[in-house]
Amino acid sequence: MLLFLSVIIAKAQQLTKDQSELRSLSTTWDLDKENRQGNFKFTPYKPVYVTAGRWSNNPNTLP
Repeated sequence: MLLFLSVIIAKAQQLTKDQSELRSLSTTWDLDKENRQGNFKFTPYKPVYVTAGRWSNNPNTLP
């Protein structure tokens, strides 16, 4: 199980590294004609992670 999780984490880190290229402002805000991506194109700000369990044995139960 631990080996499986470490493989999944390594793959996720590699995908995140590949997708986290720096982008210029003209690409981000569609300022140049050659960088146009169309209206209402949603792009992620940061990667989203989904966990299957809790890693802490002492979670914070207070808001």
